Amino acid sequence: ELSELILIDNFSASSTLTPDQKATLNTITKNFDAAQEIDLTNTATIQGINYLVTAGLLTQERAIQILTP
Repeated sequence: ELSELILIDNFSASSTLTPDQKATLNTITKNFDAAQEIDLTNTATIQGINYLVTAGLLTQERAIQILTP
């Protein structure tokens, strides 16, 4: 969804995220951007999506939708 993409793309402007959270999100988004394909069963992918939930950028329900093929 567009609203999710905007939140994720602009996480660095969030005043509610700590510097550590922003650094982690930066790493996650760079890895997703660099990937040729996204394996939804890969542990790193699952952890990355779940971290987006932890950071408040996705809901748990949406994460389940994304990770369910």
